[in-house]
Amino acid sequence: MIRLKRKAPRASKRLKKYEEKLFVWFTASILLLVFMALGIFLINRIETKSLKDNVAAMVNGEKITIDELDQWYKLSVNPAYRDAIKKEDFLAESLIPQKLLLQEAQRNKIKADKEEVENAFGEFLIDSGLSQKEFEKKLSEDGLSINDVKEAFKQQILIDNFIDQHLLSKINVSDAEISEISQGTTSLDPLLSQEEIRKVISEQLLLRKKTEALQIYIKQLTSNAQIQLFANDEKITSFLELEDEICRENDKPVIRLYTSSWCEPCKWVKNSFDGVMRDYMKDGKIAAYHWDLDTGDNTLTEEIESGIPKGEMEIFKKYNQEATVPTYVFGCKYVRIGNFYEKNNNLDAEEQEFIAVVEKLLQS
Repeated sequence: MIRLKRKAPRASKRLKKYEEKLFVWFTASILLLVFMALGIFLINRIETKSLKDNVAAMVNGEKITIDELDQWYKLSVNPAYRDAIKKEDFLAESLIPQKLLLQEAQRNKIKADKEEVENAFGEFLIDSGLSQKEFEKKLSEDGLSINDVKEAFKQQILIDNFIDQHLLSKINVSDAEISEISQGTTSLDPLLSQEEIRKVISEQLLLRKKTEALQIYIKQLTSNAQIQLFANDEKITSFLELEDEICRENDKPVIRLYTSSWCEPCKWVKNSFDGVMRDYMKDGKIAAYHWDLDTGDNTLTEEIESGIPKGEMEIFKKYNQEATVPTYVFGCKYVRIGNFYEKNNNLDAEEQEFIAVVEKLLQS
């Protein structure tokens, strides 16, 4: 949700083409900086504890509840990208920095009046191309309301006003900096004047410097903050816990899912299960198999297998004598037959439960 406000310059078509080419160079540097900063700024600063009282994180004594995390995640992350952007990453890389900036805005008595919020919401609604009724319908699908959106705009305006007044307004670009870049730059359009070229360079260089300054400022805030993340070890609701010993490969718990290619519930959960397990496998934390019973393929490998090992079939039959699918066997310790959250079409809840069970196994 952290963004920089930038007014688009009025420019000719020639100027826009030149701006696009120059923008590639600046954007590469900016994105590298942003992802590096977001990837490391919390390292060694966060204390992780067990989840309690519906709290996802504490930031300088203020709670971020699981409900708040869920709400901001739905408001901020397009459903098309939710497989790639996990809630725990969103919390660390977006919501906590947002909370720190909001605290600073409130400490400096920054205001956001009702008119600003209504104007921002109105512009957003126009840009969306939806009527308010259509927009409300889409929000309701995620359990959100117009008031939730307006509160999000209010907080964002507070943050924008704060960083504009206390940080970004102090940043400028000198003629020497512009000249240094323009000397090594050749225009694609000979009709562009030197003044137009310098204008584009100035705008892009200013954007880059503001982005760098904001990332540095967030890192400074974090280094002075008291931050705790609470691990999601909430009660596992849909898996049956057994007395069996945890089965392992190379000292890693083994996660198994048995499905078939014709099973609709299996198709519904497939990508969510595979995505969660691949993340853990990539980090070397677990061994995992997703066996397609009618093809013999393990969908978690790049190769296409044509048969399921005898030992894997024995495990399937041991934990589900009816041989129905989908069947989940997590570490030979937690078992579930069928999907639990499919009736509500809640893949996010399925993923959170998978994560909770895996984390429990990793702690054992």
